[in-house]
Amino acid sequence: MDRRSMQGALLMRELAGPCTRRSVECCAEGMLLQHALSHYCPLAAGAKSTIAAAYISGVDQRDLLATSHGDHTIKLHSWPEGKPVKTLQENGHTRTPWTVSWSAAQPGLLLTGALDGRLILWDVASGQPQQQVDTG
Repeated sequence: MDRRSMQGALLMRELAGPCTRRSVECCAEGMLLQHALSHYCPLAAGAKSTIAAAYISGVDQRDLLATSHGDHTIKLHSWPEGKPVKTLQENGHTRTPWTVSWSAAQPGLLLTGALDGRLILWDVASGQPQQQVDTG
């Protein structure tokens, strides 16, 4: 989609009302997808039942992919090679983690949430939980 397509979709929305909202959304999505990148990252053996993943650039001079797994662990992998860097599990979740998210303010911190009702803020350098919140 080019800029003229978006302008046309916006003009039609203004003239025709809310019935053309979907065309504006489709046009915007098409423009975003033109700039999206996709890469395949093979994970090392042992990384089974991957539930969630989050990517970050520049932690300790490397790019990392954090993944959560059915064995209640969070695994860190080098990007894009997929080589294992570290497993976060000591004093961690007792059930499957469903969410992983890097801190925008402090790139060395990773927040995870699991079916055990806890949120854990991990210090990636030490591999230890820095803070835990029981939402249960």
